[in-house]
Amino acid sequence: ACGGMRLMSDGKGRVLSEEERAKENVYVQKMERERMEKRKKK
Repeated sequence: ACGGMRLMSDGKGRVLSEEERAKENVYVQKMERERMEKRKKK
């Protein structure tokens, strides 16, 4: 039972981390875009 639980949690964790990574990438891209726009204004 313990081994099975570990496998399940590992799978869920992997999916979660991938989703979080995608969200972080989008957030970073937004921040970089804003930074570039601020530089252009100056």
